[in-house]
Amino acid sequence: ELGASVIINNKYLGVVYKNDIFIKLNVNDKLKGYISKIREDGKIDVSIRKMGFDKVLDSKDAIMQKLQEANGFLPLTDKSSPQIIEETLEMSKGAFKKGIGMLYRERVIEITDTGIRLIDK
Repeated sequence: ELGASVIINNKYLGVVYKNDIFIKLNVNDKLKGYISKIREDGKIDVSIRKMGFDKVLDSKDAIMQKLQEANGFLPLTDKSSPQIIEETLEMSKGAFKKGIGMLYRERVIEITDTGIRLIDK
């Protein structure tokens, strides 16, 4: 199966590909989506995640929230498996790496061999 079929604005058919789904979807769920491509055959590819830099900002915010919920430490690194990252943060490994990169450059976290930790300020 390619992914999930979606209805856009109660009018158009689209698809969210399996590799873009990081949450449990149910029939009749209403979510905000983003059109990523309209193909020549008229089919519409949809993402349920923001596109471009907004996607990185969402990843950064999600990581911060999980860090705060976990008392400032997550046992995730760039060597963690994509499955563990997806289960823990509901995002791809690529989004995780971009998010922690931004947090690291902002000096909000430190990256260790065992995980990421909030820096006390």
